[in-house]
Amino acid sequence: MLQFINTQEHVHTQLLYLGWILTSIAVLWFVVLVWLFQHVQHLLQKPKVQLIFRKSSGFALIGFGVKIVV
Repeated sequence: MLQFINTQEHVHTQLLYLGWILTSIAVLWFVVLVWLFQHVQHLLQKPKVQLIFRKSSGFALIGFGVKIVV
């Protein structure tokens, strides 16, 4: 952040503005992530999706077992 500070002006005010901007971007990003994960959570809790995950993970584990044996 220091490369954006003009030392000829009020440094503390500039640092406060830049800190506020950085904090706002971070909060907005985390709000978007929470919103996205809530929608993904609802999708992953559907019985059909859970069945697909169980079958595919079982298939993968069987495949790994066969690879170890061979």
